[in-house]
Order: sequence, then C-alpha cells, then structure tokens
Amino acid sequence: RNPARRNNATRSACPMTPFELKIDRNVVPGCEEAFSKDASATLNAIIRLLPEAIANHDIVGADYTGSRGVLYYLKLLSKFLELRYPIPYDGKRVLARMLYGFITSDLGLTNLACFYLASHNLIKIIKKKDIKGLVLPWHPLYRTVLRFVSDCVMQTRVTATTADPEILKHTKITLIRVVRKARFYFDETSTKEIVKELIPKLEPYGKDYCKYQALLCEFLPVKHGKESIDLWLSQTMTISRWNNNTVSVSLWFRLWSRLAKHNIGIVDLSPHLPDLFTRYLQGITLGSGNPNKGSEHGFPGRFMWLAGQHAKEGLHAYMGKLIAYTLHLKQCRDLLSNFFQITETYFHPSNTGRHLSALSTLISGLGAYYGARFGREYREEVKYSKKDMLERKDKFVVDVTLPILKSAIYSKSQRMVMAAQTLLRNLASIHPHQILPSLLNEWILSLKNVTQSHRTMSALSCLGWLSDTALNRSLNPQGCTKLEEILWLALPGIDPVDLIKSGKTLMLYTLIFYTVPLIDARKHKGGEKKSGDEYDEQAQRATMCFEEWCPRFLDRILLLIKQQEGYSDKNFVDKTTLQVLGRCVRAFFSALSKPLAELCLKYVARFITGAEFWPASKYLGSVITSIGLTNPKQGLEVLLPLLTNKLIEQTADEEKDGEPTYSEDGKVFKKRQGIPGGEAKHCLYLLSQLPKQAGKVTLNHLKELRTVYSIYSQSESHELRSYAGRIMRSVLRALTRVYPTEYKGYAPTKWDDDSWMHWQEWGKTTDYKNLQISWHVPSELEVKEAAKLCQFILKPALGTLAGNKKDAGVPLHALSKIMDVLRGANTLMGDFEDRVIVEGDKAVFKLQPSPQGFVLRVSKDGTIVAACEGDLSSGNTTLRMHLAECLERVARKHMKAANGMPPQKRGRDEINGSNKSGPAVEMQVEEPSEGKSGEMNVKFVTTLAECISATVNLWQCNSEKLRRNYHDKCRSRRHRREMWGSKKCTLRILNLERAYYLHLLRREYASTMGRRYTAMVENLIHSLRRLCLNDFEKVRDAASKGLCEAIQRYPEACGTVGREMLEVIRSKRSTKEQLIGAVKVMADRTLIKRFQSSITNQKFLVEALFSGGCESHEEDKVQAATHALFLSLLSVAKAPMRPVVFVDGEDAAKERKIELQSDSKKYDSELQKLLSAFSTILSAGNKMHWRYRLVATSFLLEVMLSSRSFPEEAVMVFANGLLSDIFALRKLCIRGLTAIMELSCVYKVASIPACSRSTSGDSKEPATPDTMLPITSEGEWKDAQAVMVFDKEIKQLEAAELLEVKLDKKVKSRLGDFMKKALVDVLTFLQENHPKLAPSSGSKKKQGAAVDVANVLSSRLPRFHSYSNPQTGVCDSGFDTTHVRLLHLLFHTFPSLFEGSEIQKFAKDLGGSDEKEKQCLLAEIVTASMEYSLSGSLKLNNQVQTFVEPIIKNMLVNGNLDTVAMWRDCLACSIHATYRNPKRLSFLVKVLAESPFSDKKTTNGSAESYRQLRLLRSILDECSWRAEAVGHWVLKKLEDNAMLSHPYKQVRLEVGNILAAVTRASYRPLQARDKRLDILVQSIAEQLTPLLQAKAGEEATDKRLMSLANVAIQWMIPSTYFTETATFQNLLLPLFPAVLHLQQSADTEAADRAKFCATTWAWGSWGFASDENVDSCPTAVEEVLKLIRKMSKSPNWHIRKAVASYLKIFVPRHAFLISGGGVVKDEAHPALKTVKSTLINLLSDPQVEVREAAGIGLQTMLSSIPGSGGPAGGLSKMTIKMQKKLYKMSKTKIPAFSKGQKLLQERNLAIHKRHGGVLGLRAMILSRPYDVPEWLPHTLIGLAEHTRDPIPIGTSAKKVFQEFMRTHQDEWHIFEDKFTEDQLDTLRDCGSSLTYYA
Repeated sequence: RNPARRNNATRSACPMTPFELKIDRNVVPGCEEAFSKDASATLNAIIRLLPEAIANHDIVGADYTGSRGVLYYLKLLSKFLELRYPIPYDGKRVLARMLYGFITSDLGLTNLACFYLASHNLIKIIKKKDIKGLVLPWHPLYRTVLRFVSDCVMQTRVTATTADPEILKHTKITLIRVVRKARFYFDETSTKEIVKELIPKLEPYGKDYCKYQALLCEFLPVKHGKESIDLWLSQTMTISRWNNNTVSVSLWFRLWSRLAKHNIGIVDLSPHLPDLFTRYLQGITLGSGNPNKGSEHGFPGRFMWLAGQHAKEGLHAYMGKLIAYTLHLKQCRDLLSNFFQITETYFHPSNTGRHLSALSTLISGLGAYYGARFGREYREEVKYSKKDMLERKDKFVVDVTLPILKSAIYSKSQRMVMAAQTLLRNLASIHPHQILPSLLNEWILSLKNVTQSHRTMSALSCLGWLSDTALNRSLNPQGCTKLEEILWLALPGIDPVDLIKSGKTLMLYTLIFYTVPLIDARKHKGGEKKSGDEYDEQAQRATMCFEEWCPRFLDRILLLIKQQEGYSDKNFVDKTTLQVLGRCVRAFFSALSKPLAELCLKYVARFITGAEFWPASKYLGSVITSIGLTNPKQGLEVLLPLLTNKLIEQTADEEKDGEPTYSEDGKVFKKRQGIPGGEAKHCLYLLSQLPKQAGKVTLNHLKELRTVYSIYSQSESHELRSYAGRIMRSVLRALTRVYPTEYKGYAPTKWDDDSWMHWQEWGKTTDYKNLQISWHVPSELEVKEAAKLCQFILKPALGTLAGNKKDAGVPLHALSKIMDVLRGANTLMGDFEDRVIVEGDKAVFKLQPSPQGFVLRVSKDGTIVAACEGDLSSGNTTLRMHLAECLERVARKHMKAANGMPPQKRGRDEINGSNKSGPAVEMQVEEPSEGKSGEMNVKFVTTLAECISATVNLWQCNSEKLRRNYHDKCRSRRHRREMWGSKKCTLRILNLERAYYLHLLRREYASTMGRRYTAMVENLIHSLRRLCLNDFEKVRDAASKGLCEAIQRYPEACGTVGREMLEVIRSKRSTKEQLIGAVKVMADRTLIKRFQSSITNQKFLVEALFSGGCESHEEDKVQAATHALFLSLLSVAKAPMRPVVFVDGEDAAKERKIELQSDSKKYDSELQKLLSAFSTILSAGNKMHWRYRLVATSFLLEVMLSSRSFPEEAVMVFANGLLSDIFALRKLCIRGLTAIMELSCVYKVASIPACSRSTSGDSKEPATPDTMLPITSEGEWKDAQAVMVFDKEIKQLEAAELLEVKLDKKVKSRLGDFMKKALVDVLTFLQENHPKLAPSSGSKKKQGAAVDVANVLSSRLPRFHSYSNPQTGVCDSGFDTTHVRLLHLLFHTFPSLFEGSEIQKFAKDLGGSDEKEKQCLLAEIVTASMEYSLSGSLKLNNQVQTFVEPIIKNMLVNGNLDTVAMWRDCLACSIHATYRNPKRLSFLVKVLAESPFSDKKTTNGSAESYRQLRLLRSILDECSWRAEAVGHWVLKKLEDNAMLSHPYKQVRLEVGNILAAVTRASYRPLQARDKRLDILVQSIAEQLTPLLQAKAGEEATDKRLMSLANVAIQWMIPSTYFTETATFQNLLLPLFPAVLHLQQSADTEAADRAKFCATTWAWGSWGFASDENVDSCPTAVEEVLKLIRKMSKSPNWHIRKAVASYLKIFVPRHAFLISGGGVVKDEAHPALKTVKSTLINLLSDPQVEVREAAGIGLQTMLSSIPGSGGPAGGLSKMTIKMQKKLYKMSKTKIPAFSKGQKLLQERNLAIHKRHGGVLGLRAMILSRPYDVPEWLPHTLIGLAEHTRDPIPIGTSAKKVFQEFMRTHQDEWHIFEDKFTEDQLDTLRDCGSSLTYYA
C-alpha cells in the first residue's frame, strides 16, 4: 500500500516516461484537449499503481469500497478499455505482460473476479495482434487452463471457493479466448514443446481424449514455419480418425482452417483435401439413410468449455474458412465444384430439414472468409507471393456458387436466406458485374409477379441487404439504372396487413436513403462538368422521380400508421415495426433536399389538419420527431403553428368561466373551445416530439410552446397535464444536452453545396476519423433561456409546496412540474455542494464529465441563472441542491411523526423497540376520500419518491440499454465494412450513431466517478428508505427503484441502508408491508453484495434474517419477497477476502509484516464470531422454519468454503444435518460436509501411463484371469499402482491420489464420535436419499419449494465422477456419487468406521433385500470401500477384499435385473478410481471375468448370464486397452462355452457388446494388428455360410446359426457406431453378407437390427485408415465394393435388393473417394466403375423390386458423382457410354405373348431388360431435378413411347413425366425455351399439366 515499498521487478515493469493520448474529436465535441489530458493521466495511474497492488498481493483490501487493490484497478482498466480510449503500443506491451503474468500466477486464482477481469482486459489489449516485441510463454497459460478442468484437484478447490457460478462459467470461456489471442505471441520453440506434451496423451477411445484434443487444438500456433507444422500435421490427420464426434471433428477443422489461413504458399494441403472434403461430407448428415439414433459418443460436457460455445455448429464455418484459404489450389477448386454438385438439390426452396443449418453456415462462412481474404490481398496486407493470391478477374467462385445461391435466396429457411445474402454481398462487392445485373433483373421481376409471394419477400430481403452495393457508383455504375424501378415497385410492400413484409420494405428504403441523397439533379448549379462514367446521365435522370415519389412514400407511411393505431397489440412485431419505421422515416427526412423537405412537410401538415384523426401513439410521433431532428427550422415553422392553432386561441378576457388563461406581450390565450380531449392529447403529444432535438431553432418558438404549456398544465385532466409537461421536458432537453444535429448519410457540409454532384458518390465509404459530425453544444443564450424556463416552471410549483394554501390537487401538480424539470434539464443542474462525507474516485480516475461551460444556479432571491462552471458568484447554490432541499422539506413535512419525535430518532427508536406505545411506522399514506386533503394520497407520495430519486441520480439513463445499443452499432459496423477495398464502413450513419453512444457512455461513467457523497445525498437516501416502508405497493416500488439506483451510484450508503432494513426485518413489531418493503430493498444484488464487504455486516445480516421473526414471514407475499432475497443472498454469499493472501519473503519490511499480522488476527477474530453466530442459530435446539434453516445452512457453507475456516460447531451443523427430515437440507449437508472434507484433503499426484508406452504398468506379459495371482507383498502392491509422478511444474494438475484428510484435532474427534454413534442412522437416511428410485421419500412439497434455493449452490460445490450429472452427482441409474465421496472420506478419516461390525452387519442386511434403494446404497458402500482401499496399504486392501468379494459374488448370483445399472456404475466408479488400471483391483476383475463361465452357476437362465456379462462389460469398457488381455481371455471363454450362439436375446446382445469392446481395445496407434480377432471373424463367417445358402423363409431352421448371426450384428453395430468404420481395417467385413441376408428374416426384430446395421455401415466412414504408415484409404472402399459386387449376384433377390439399397446410402457418403477426388471426364476411377456396373446389372434383374431399387441407386450415384450433366462440366465418357447402353436396353423389342415355355422366358427377359433401360434413363433424368441440361429434353421425350408399354414399363415411364413436371414447375417459364414445339406437344400428350398454382 506504500508506493515506496515496491520491489525492483515492479519498478522495471513501469514505463519511464508517461504516455500521452489523443482523443477522437468525433466523440468529445469541443473538449478534446481536456479529455486527452485526463485519459493520459488515468492510464499512467493504472500502469503505475496496478503492479504495485500485485506486488503487495493486495487483491481486495480490508474494505470493499475504500480499497485500492488489484480488483479496483482492474475495474478501472476494464472501463477504460470499454470506453475505447486509445493506448499506445508501449503501454499495451506493458499491460499485456503484467496481466499475463497475473493470470498465470497462483495469486490470480485466489479471486476469480480479479482473474476474469484481468483475462477480459488482456483480450481487449492483444486482440488486434499488432504489438511488436511481445513474447508470451505458453506453459504457464497451459498450466492455468488445466486448473479449471473438472477432474483436477485444483479445479475442485477453485470451484468450491467461487462466490458466483456465473463468474466461473464466464471465466472459463474468457480463459479460452485468452489462449486464442495469446498463441499469436508464443515463441518459436512452443510448437515442439506443445506437441511433445500433448500428443502422447491423446489416448484412442480414452476418457481424456477430448480434453487433450481441445487443448492441443487451442494451444498449437500455426505461424512458426513449415518445419514446425510438419511436426504435427500428419499426426493430427491420423489422430483425428479415432473419433467421429461432431465437436471433436469441429475442433480438428478449426485447427486445419487456421493452418490454411496463415500458411498460404508455405504448406501445401492438396494431398489432404480429398480426405477433408470426404470427412466434411460425412459430417453434414444430409438425411439419406441416416440412422435413427445418434451415431457418435457425445463430447463430454465437462470439457465443452474448452471447445467453445459454438463448437457443434462451428464445423461448417471452419470448413468455409478452409475452402476460402485454399482456393488458390486446383485440388480445392475441383473438390468444391464436386461438392456443390452433390449438394445442389439441397439448396432448392422445396427442400427442408436439418441439413439446411449446416449448408447455410457453410456458405455464410465461405462468403465472410472469402471476402476477408480478398480484402487483405487487395490492400496488400499479406506477405505471400502474387501467384498464390486470388485475382479479381477469376470468376470461379461466382460460377460455382451463383446457381445454388439463386435457389437458396428463396428458401423456406430464414437462416438459409440470410446465409445466401451474406455470400452474395461479399461476391457482389468483389465481382459486381457478374453478380448484380442478373440478380437485380430477377428480383425486380419477383416484385412485379404477384402470384409468387415467397419470392417477393425474399427479393425485398435481398435488396435490403445488397442495395447499398447495387447502387454503389464505384462498384456497380449501372446500378443507378434500376433505382427508379426499385423505388416504385417496393412501395406496395408497405402493407398495413403484413407487418413482416412492411418491415423488410422499410429496411430496404432505409438503406437506400442512407446511400442515395434525395436531391433532384435538375437543381444542380455546378455548371458544365464532364460525367464520371457513361451512366452519369441515367443516374441524374433517376433523381428526377424524387419529387413525384416522395409524397407517395409518405402516403404509404401514413396509411401504415393510421391502420396500425387501430389494432396494435404492442407485441414484439408491433414494437419491432415501430423501431424500423422510426429509423426509416428519420433516414428519409435526413436524405431530403430543402425543396423536397418543404414539399413533404406540407404534405404532413395537410394530413395532420385533415378530417381523419386517431388516438395518439408513438407511430406518428416518430415521424414528427424525425422532422424536428432533421429539418428543425422548417418543421417548427410549418407544423408548430398548425398544432398550436388546434390547441389554443386568443381571447379578450383574461379569465372566463374558470378556464385557465395565459397572457404574454399584452395578448391573452386560452384553450380552444370545442376541442375534444383525445384530439388535444394527440396534438400535445405531437408538439412534444417536434422540438426534441431541434437545438437553437427552438428559441424562436419558445413563446408559443410556453403558452401551450401554461394553459394545459392547469388542466383538470391528468393526461393533458402529463403531455403538457412533455413539451417543456423536450424543450429543456433540446436546449441543454449535447447530441448530433444530423443523421445524414454524407457530411452535412456537402448538403449546402449547390455544386455537389452527389450521384457520383453514391455508396462512398466513410472514414470514422473524418465523419465531420455536426454536434449541438449548448450555447450561452440557450442556457439562459433554459434558466428562464426553469424559473417559469418551478417558481409557482415551489411556492405551492411551501405555502400549501390551494386546493388538494395542486401539490401533486407541483411535484409533476418539478419532475419535468429534473428530466429535462438534468445535465445542467449541477452537483451537490454541501459538506462532503466521502470523496469519490477523482484521485485515481481523472476523467470528469465533459465541460459544457454552464450550470444552472439559484441566487439568494430565488432566481435561476445560468452561471459558468466553477463560478460561485452568480448564485447561492446549484439548482439540484436547491430542489433537493425543497423536496427534503416536503418529505419531512408530510411524514407522520410518532409521539412527536424527530423522524430520524423516532425511526431508529421505534424499530429497535424502545418505544412500546406506538407502531414502528415512519410514514403512513391515507387513501384520498371526499372532504379530505389530497396531499397524502398515493399519487402524491409516489411522485415525491420519483422526484427524490431523479434528484439523487445525476445522470438519468439506462446504462445497460445504452451499452447494448453501442455494441449493436459496433457489430453492425463490422457487418457493413467493405472488407475487400477497405475496412471502412459503407454507411456513415452507423459511424455517427456509434460515436454518439460512445460519447454518452463516457459521459455517464465520468459523472459516476465524479460523484460527491454529501450530507444532502445522505438525507435524500434516508427519505427514500422511509418511503420504502410505506403501506402502499406503488409507493414502495417507486422508492425501492430509486433507492437501488442511488446505491449503485453511492455505494457509501450501503451500510446505513442495509442495517436499517435489517432492523425492520428483525423487529417482531414490523407490519407485513414494512417487511415486504425492507426485504425487496435488501434483495438488490448490488446492496447485498456491498453490504457483505465486512464480517461485522455479515454477522448483523445473519442475526437479522435468521434469529427470530421468521414466524411472521409465512404469509404468501412475504414468502415471495424473501425467496428473491434468499436467491440474491446465496448468489453473492462469501466471506470477505483476507487483507493479504501472501506475505513477501525476506525482503518484506518488518513494519509491513506487523501490519499484515494485525489485520489477519482481526479478520480471524471477526470470522470466528460470525461462524459462532451461525452455529448458535442453526443449533439443534433452536426452532427454525425449514426454509430459513436451508438458506442459513447454505450461507454458512459459502462462508466456510470461501474463508477456508472449519470450526468445530460449524462442522457439526452439517453432521447433524445428515439426520434431517428435510430432503433438500439433507442433500445440502451431504454435499457440504463432503466439500469441507475435500478442501482438507492432502493428495499425491500421479499421471496415467500413455497407451503407446505401457499397458499394465510393467514390461511383463499381461495377466489374464487364469494367471492373476493375489498380491502378497507391499512392494508388489505399490508396483501395481503404476504411479508415474510428473515434474514439479505441473505437479498439482493431473488426477490425484488421496493420502489423508487434515482436520483440526477437536473437529476430527467430535465428528468421529458423532459418526460412531449415528453411523447406522446416517446410512439409513442415505438409503432414503434416493428420490429417483423412491419418489415418495422425503417431502415432495418441501423438495419442490426449496429447489431454487438448493440449486444456487449446486454448480459450485466440488464435482464428482465425470459420467454422473455434474450438478447433482447422480447417475441415470440413481447411483449417487455424492454418497460415495462422503463415505470414502469418512472411511479414510475414521478407519474404525469401516473396521467396526456395524457397517458389516448393515451391508449384510442390505444384501439380503431386493429393494432398489437398499441395493443402490449397498453399491455406494462397496464403491466407497474399494476407493478407500486404493489409497491404503496391502493389509487394508485385503480387508476390503474380504468385505467386498462376498457382496459382489452374491449380487452376481442373486441380483435383481432392476439393479444392474446401479452396480454397473458402482464398478465403473471403482475402476475409474484406479486410473483404469485393472491390476490394482485384480480380485474384482477375476471374479467378474470368471462368473459367467463358472461351473457352479445356479441356473443357465438369461437373467443371471445377462447380469454377469453386463457387469463384465462395464469393466472392459472402463479399462479400455489396459484390459485387452482380459478381453481376449473372455472371448476365448465365450467361444468355448458356446455363448456366441446363446439362445436368449439379452445374453446375445451383451456378448456382441463385449466383442465390440474388445475390438476397440485391440486397435490403437503403434500397436500391431491382433490376429486373434481375425481368426474369430473367419470362424464365425465360416459357420454362417449355410445360413447364406438358405432360401427365403428357411433361415430360422437352424436356431443356433440365427443366434450366431444376431451376435455378429450386435458386434458390428457398436464397432462402427462410435468411430470411423475403417479404423478396424476391414476386420468385420467378412460378416457383412450375413447382415444383408438377415434383412429378409422371418424374425422381425432380427430383420430390423440387420437393416439398422446395414444402414450404420453404409453411413460409416470407410475412407480412412487407423495407421498412418498404411495407405489403405482407397483399399477400404474397394474392399467394400468388391464384396457388394459379389453379393449382387446372390440367388436370393432380397439380398440383391439390399445391395442396391446399401449403395444408395454408401455412394453419396463416399463420393469423393469413389470418384477419385476429381471431375469424372476421361477415365473413371475403378471404384466408380464397380458401382456403375453393379447397378447396371441389377437393372435387368428378374425381380421388379430389385430393378426399382437399382434405379434409385443409379439416380443417387449420378447426382452424387461429378460428371452427370450438371455444372461440373457435362457428361463424362463413362456416363455417355452408360446412356447409350441404357437407351439400347430401352429399345429392346418385346416378343409377342406365347404359351411356350421358352418363348415366355424370352418375353420376360425382354421386359426385364426394356424396363431396366427405362429405369436407367429415368434415373438420369431425375438426377437433375431443378435444371435442364442439353441432353435431357431428347432423353425425356424418348421415353414418351414407353408410356403405352405393358406394366411395369408403362407405369414407370408415366411417373418420369409426372416427377419431372413436379420438380420443374416453379421455373417452367425458363425451362420451356429449351424444348422444341414438337417436344412440348409430346409433353402435353403424355398428360402432364405444364403450369399450375397450388
């Protein structure tokens, strides 16, 4: 805390010379120098003081608000960066190193709020990647990330001490963002180190594969050259094949796309692109034969934060990025062309499904990254050679994507439309001449065509997105020729009936108005000048329609407003329409020239004065506001007289019939006679909107406005008075605030230039630094007039409040007038100038409110004057101070004092209960009644509360809304950048609005930092506190809202406010209304968070909330209020941070040490008092409502965890809670006691051996159940643990082994005595603690009422096993890992609990019952026992074995089927605790492995065998490759015991799953292929040979073979379901014929599983090998196709049909590999030839079902393989030959019918062949469903003669024509031209309708 005590390292980190900043003048009009000076001083103070606080380890400090710790300076820096103050590069470098060192240190993790802010600030500083000379080490950041992984000990401790779960969530996300920015600054050696560290940990099918994969993909830098990339590129390509999870694949593509972006010309990805395109095509899930269930393992939720928020959808965006940055490669272009041909039909509007999301994200990402790459190359920001750059004349992307985009823009999916627009916008800005002309013509045609409504909507949407590009004269000069047509055709889109269409049209016009100034070129006076291009004359001609068009546009706008007024529901659509309408109208009037503005104003004036009038609303008000903003002088001159004439009239009499009048300059005015109230209200509202931002023009019309206000402010109607007040409010805002005076698309200086040839600048980009914004800054004259207006309004109002002599309504009116002044002139009312109680933060943060030059002050005689800032001679006090004094007097005057005591003394005495005679009520409001004064009515006091709130809050704005709007404008600017040409925004208005919002944000924060907490502020807050305890809800709500806002501005008031409200809550004499008011105030998170800054306050809070008074809180309204308070309390509950976390070493000064020791002792003393108070309140003898007990216990747990203090009485609260009758409290105490013991654990850290190094911890032969011998020596027991300790750097980061639990001796002794006495009771309650198994246990009502409170803590208590629910710790089976963890810690802390006889007897009783609850508890006890044994000696292990083994054996024999799942989880947890090393629990593995094959089995029934095999599988799955030897031993036993053909279904399923588990364990990298599985597969295939030879319907004759086939199917499904099919190197391919054969089985269930297996195999990925040394990618596909070719010749037609169905799915999924990765033009790939010949042969099959299936398969092949007649380049040679063959087959003559057997056979063969030819030609035609290639008309018409052929040929031919017309009807007007007249006549003769409308 003393700057002189900084160490040398801190001094060296600070710059020697202070930085100087230069602030942008666009944001701070008129005061750039002052702000630059303040900003520089602030930055230098942060850079100087933040390292000081870090060096002193001062995180928070003793006091929350008065400290100057790390958290304080990080908040200042965060705000500094958020407000976009510039920082020089030297400053960025210093801050980056400082923040990076902080977040990677142990000090950073002591407070996650500091950690989050530091990370967030670091991201903002380094995000542009432009800081030269900055190098960051990667390993400290990697170590920090690992501490947040959920299976890490450090993460458990960090999570347990986190005050807010949201902080932890956002901290994790922010930390990954830090990695993504920081890896740019890693040194060159980091790549080698990262590869060496992480790649060996990527264990295939392992539990941590996803974790280390995510870390590898995030940390790997890609900019360190080709040598570094070669270290990992090939390895990652191989490793990526182990898992087909969507998120996992997405992470790999993210890495490869980064590689492609930063290594253009350095790394050639051409060899890898076919594989990458194939993998992506397989990941789209286009829907063709997709399995019904998910075909992947889910990405573990606990690691999801490492992958990112949008990892699932990111795959498609990353693929778009990869394509964009490899477009210079020929291989990429060929593959991209092929890809879009394969997927072309899915972009058509008629197609819907989940594939649209994937494809839309792909084309959107492609457009964004293509534009970004082209822009960087165009601006010469890249370093690679020009040969690798994209050329603008290269039209490849346009040629490939434009056909699909023309379909996609009319899609039914709005997401697809938006994606297509994104790609079109980027392409149009780069290739405008190829994109825009055809699209504009098409969209204009759609606007003309009234019969295609969906095309009209899409056309409006696309024009609204691309019109600025289309009208950009530099990009698209000819676009101006379409302007007039677009303007007129889009007008009908403003439709009152269809608001969505109206919104799209208004957005289109808004973009046009910001791009094209509405200035008639005929008014140009620049003389003769040469045109810029050939289209200049047409552009000028297009502007001549503005004079005629503008009134028509206004007519449609006013019609929309008129219709909307009548039935507006104010729902989301209505609100959105209002926003879009206001923005469009503002853009319209901003774009008007002076002559057109006069014309439009006259039109609006005629409309307002017309006969039709409707109730006032904001719709027409937005039009008037826009007029006042954009054309204030003309608007006020034209519209103001019209509105005032409607409202007032001149009269000769000053007062008549009691009507209010107003006289000025000898003229008397009164309200116009006969004007209806609704019309007057409407006119007043419009009049209030007119001067809203009119600036100094308002001064010319103050007389009329003042007159209208004076008359209507005296009206008896509350609404009229309210709208009159709005007028003065708007006038004061217009005169006193800073705001832009224009919202134009071009600089305002150009609009006054008559020689401006605007048509040559349409769409010109604007630079943010040269906006030339015209700002309104209050002048001296405006401020003086504002002072006069305030005097005019406030003088009678203040007199009324002081005199109190008029009628009852006047005081309320007076407060309303004061409120109008407070809302209107707030910015110039000054600050409080009385005695300061607490100073603000001026000493550090120098930024002050931007000086406006003047402030309103009140002189001694009560006159309001405009004084210069800092000049105290012009007035006695500020206007704010004057009004505050008045309002405080009013508040005091109208409070009913009890017994005549002063309010302050009376309030405290009453609440404390010293005065017994009267109620503790500070203020009562009486209902107004006839004959009573209205001074005390609810409206009056409510308005009084609002006035006091407005006075206290210096800056009246919604900061959250302001911040949200600012970020929206920043996002819109990024979207509207012309990335290819420059990074400038194409719309000036977005830059202007962003500058204005940034100005408001800076001013709002500067005013907050410059606050002064004075005595007057304290008095006003005291008044609000009293009003919060009012009897009426409206008063309480208004006062509570104001009080919460005041507390946010003045946190110094938290202590006083909190204590007073808690006294009210604590008092038993408080009324229900007072309780509700106090509780509502305390529920504010800001108040309760700041109130807990000291332990003393926390103690007071605990005693007030939980010590008495609870019985009176059981009313419904009080319960609802306290519920919100409890949720707020628990969300921020924690112990205050210790003054110092770490103490410096020997260099620390003695004085410093003494100071720290004193602070620490004081902290410990106060903390013990707090915990003692908790213990007293929660003692067993203290009666308390269960809800309060639950919250208090939760609060206590938070304080204990965050302070790491566990006193005896507090710990016993949780021990006693284990025996509670309340389920929620019992559950909380279980987790709380576990967390307390967890934080007291001492661990020994060990790593998991990598699979490529060892399989069992030593080099000996792997043990099988036959060779497993019991461990007999301690040395052997230690060796079996396979511990491999990491180095010291990462010692705390990996899985840890529990050594001991260190608790205080007294705590440990008392807790142990309690557990010994109550162990059985505790276990009994744990048994009842399974609501999932027994919903009747516990109280449903209590459980439901407490669920919100209980869940507040659940996300930050220690995590348990990874596969259980991370929030509750409960598995799907009901097995509760929280119970396991508690019992494990108890056994470890108190060994006598396990050694005693009670636990043995209790377990025996549980084992003899079949109840699920008892079996579940027994499983939990067994798991805890085995985990306990692993951290002890061999003796303890033997003792646990003696206890556990009989239980396991009994369960295997006599268990219940309903409990198999929970015992499965039991065994999985146990194996997980051994780090998945089976040798450490060899007895368990031996028992489970031998039990299914035991000779002593009681029965051969399915239940026992199924149970034993299911539990055995859980061991094999969990151990993975470590139990490979055990798995093969089990397979041998299964084969020897004939269990591969077991008669029972459940057993067969488990046998198949075990086979799959062993298969996955046997295939891993660097491991030779195991021949034992090949032998087993061949054996099964040979046994199934007779089954394949059986005829249809005879399969079930041999039940053994059917059972064996079912086992084979179950083996094959999981083996391909969760990973790449080819990983197993065609191991199971010999079994596939049995799968095809079983699809026709009489056993329906077996047939369904066979079909599902076939689909899974077709859906699986056959294009990759598992070993990088074996290039078997094409071999895998060819082997499959060879087998399919062989099966197509089967005598069983069902198998032949199954082959065709299989190819229908298999071919599209592997199209790139089957075609060889290129366009098929010359010689086809062998795999493609195999597919083609197989399908052609099947077209002549004798069975019609086979022929039809082959036709569909051929159609799929033609639409998937390039070269079938689409945009890929016409028909290939192979396709042409096939077409000729099919044509020849279709011409086969059919012999006449004859009864002869031979002739009949010949006739049938001819029919089959002819039908096959027709089906083949039909497949070719239907393969192009949405276009008509050159070859198609002739082929189609050639089928007309077959419509008269016999069945089934004729039927198939007719279906061709019907399907063709159905798919081509939308664009038949285009396709019709490709047919001759004769061909069209033939089409008509075939009976198809050419066009129709549905």
